[in-house]
Amino acid sequence: MSDVQMNYYGNSMEMTSWRLMDRLYKLLNQKVTVYLSGGAANYNYIAITGTLTIVGSDYIELQTASNSQTTPVLIPVSSILFLSVGGPITVTTTTTGGAGTTAGTPPVGTAITIGS
Repeated sequence: MSDVQMNYYGNSMEMTSWRLMDRLYKLLNQKVTVYLSGGAANYNYIAITGTLTIVGSDYIELQTASNSQTTPVLIPVSSILFLSVGGPITVTTTTTGGAGTTAGTPPVGTAITIGS
């Protein structure tokens, strides 16, 4: 499937959603790590690693392996913070006020450094 330049005159959010789903579709049958919000009360995140098997209109399905058994996990696209291809990445956050490095998802306005 080649990338094609398109002129789209509809709702820009619909186009953004379509582009995201298209990018996810290109990752089918690859190992990915999906980072989800840990909840509204805290700034932590949850990382799930598995093989991307299905891309639906508003969800994805990962096949995760545990103790030689695979388990399907359905994830709403609206809960995804970010996604990496392959295994988990190391995420450290540094606040702009010079408070140092903290673990977890940062508050708004925080610089994110992704290391390997």
